[in-house]
Amino acid sequence: MSTDDGEERQVPPEQAAALRHALERVWPLVRRRHLFPELPSPRLESSNSRVAMEIREKQITLSLEYAVDMSRLIPAETVLTALLDHAVSHYTCCPWDLATHLRLYARAKDILGDADQARKATDLFMDVVANTHAVKERQSPLPSLYRHAPRDHADQVLCSLFENIWGMDLDAKDHREEVRRLSAIPYLDKRRWPASLTRFIRGIRPLLEDAQAEAVQDQSGMGGHGFRQYRAEEIEQALREFAKGTRPRSSWRSSRISRTTFRLAGPATWKAWATARVIRLTPTGSTI
Repeated sequence: MSTDDGEERQVPPEQAAALRHALERVWPLVRRRHLFPELPSPRLESSNSRVAMEIREKQITLSLEYAVDMSRLIPAETVLTALLDHAVSHYTCCPWDLATHLRLYARAKDILGDADQARKATDLFMDVVANTHAVKERQSPLPSLYRHAPRDHADQVLCSLFENIWGMDLDAKDHREEVRRLSAIPYLDKRRWPASLTRFIRGIRPLLEDAQAEAVQDQSGMGGHGFRQYRAEEIEQALREFAKGTRPRSSWRSSRISRTTFRLAGPATWKAWATARVIRLTPTGSTI
């Protein structure tokens, strides 16, 4: 979901103040429904971005312009609640932590080969999981937001998918063939996420390659989910976990470095190896 243009414009101060007051009212309610996640209070700031929000080091920042546009169609508190549900569900459900994010991204990179497409596919998969969790487990008003938001082709396909898996009318165009296989994926089964992501990529690959799918070419209309959203201590922990899960066992026998050498080298070696792998997997220009 994106705004109609990316041009910066001035929001009347009284309207901005009213929206910020609304944000202060709904945030405690959102936290309660999501079982009180340890997140700082969200911000509502002016932005010339086309996306609805940004998350950086756990700080949720909603687009003031997006909130203004959508509050002309549905109540402002509904808009803000839906956006917060989406953001918080990324923290409490998918990806949950950086280690999971890295594993999903690595799987997508292995399948697609192209780092940029792998990032887009991972973002879209995590959006579907997070939104579905918010709607089915936390009674989110996200369906109302999706029903009224402007859509490009990518959003139309996602809305059709959400109609199927949420069982709600989102006024989506018929993309039956495109979403038939996607609808059967068990998105809320965390143990099956790697396999589910593989099936998801098979279903959306044409969309990823579609030069007209602007929201996918750049980032999800809800905003990208790059590695900058994580704090330094989370990166440190994730690299340790990622290293444990991706130790190159199959190459030990053929490598000049023995298994004993790796064991004696300790955590620092695994961290260095994992860091190198993350850097190799991550698209050019991205940072962690």
